[in-house]
Amino acid sequence: MTNGTQRVKGFRIRTYHEMVQPMKTPRPSVLFVVFIAALVLDIFGCASEPTKGSSTPGSTMRGPTAAELAGSEWLLEDFGGTGVVDRIEATLMFPVDFVKEEKISGNASCNRFNGTARVAPGLIEVGPLASTRKMCPPAVMDQEAKYLKALEGAGRLVFDGPYLLLYSRAMEKPLRYSRLTRG
Repeated sequence: MTNGTQRVKGFRIRTYHEMVQPMKTPRPSVLFVVFIAALVLDIFGCASEPTKGSSTPGSTMRGPTAAELAGSEWLLEDFGGTGVVDRIEATLMFPVDFVKEEKISGNASCNRFNGTARVAPGLIEVGPLASTRKMCPPAVMDQEAKYLKALEGAGRLVFDGPYLLLYSRAMEKPLRYSRLTRG
């Protein structure tokens, strides 16, 4: 018997300490690098979705900047391939000071909402949203709940011809908006 190791009929029996000691645990910095790599892959994996879902034939999809969105308002036309409730306006507004303030607002179908959003070309991250609490018919309330969930799960934002497409982790297909011009 040497250093706590025993031999029994040709087998070597090691103590728990001997078995655990050779195993090395990754350093925290290695775990941090792995976490960051996974995060980057998740973001760019979402950003590298194929453009076959393009709404406009022959259009080129590109990610808008915060400055391009500032001062714009968008009307939801298609809710991930399912359409929207007739005569119900769901909107998304980026105020004029969006670049500085990073605030968004809009109509969720029945209620108004507001919150924060950060935009980098092609990417969007929406913070928690607050909304008013009016009651509307069940179909409208259902659309509103799904719309707010989709906004909070937003990850990718692109221009596709005249449309703005918002890809959400909460939906398989993008939300499609057209620019609103009020006047």
